[in-house]
Amino acid sequence: MSLDASALQSAILSFLGSKRVSAAVAAADFAALYDTYAQGAQFGASAPTLTGCKALFETAMLGALPGTPASLSAAVAAYWGSGTVPVVGPAVGVVNGCPGAAGIAGALASMFLTANTAAVAAATVAAAVHAATLTCTATLTPPPGGAVVPIA
Repeated sequence: MSLDASALQSAILSFLGSKRVSAAVAAADFAALYDTYAQGAQFGASAPTLTGCKALFETAMLGALPGTPASLSAAVAAYWGSGTVPVVGPAVGVVNGCPGAAGIAGALASMFLTANTAAVAAATVAAAVHAATLTCTATLTPPPGGAVVPIA
């Protein structure tokens, strides 16, 4: 399996088409859709163990500026942690974090300068989130000494 940007875009479009009763419900729903997307992640032939990551995403989405590009950046960074997400399979190790998460807010800034359809917004958010997620790496062993492997 691998990360499916098209499915992520469809899930975001569906999310944008539904009203939520509160910021907490919206954060929980967006965390769930990101978690579903992330379940396809692979580092070589190994996979991350994502237990608890969805809750970290949700908490970060409800941070200082809930529902903003900055909170989305924080949520993706929190999801992947830094040395806290184990990777299991033929090679084992930990995810090193998601350095690209910091760029999500900047990637979305231009979207707010003009009126956009839900489809354009979904495509823009999905592209930014997918690009950020692709910056995740994991340090795995074997080989001796470990190797840094990109996410797929």
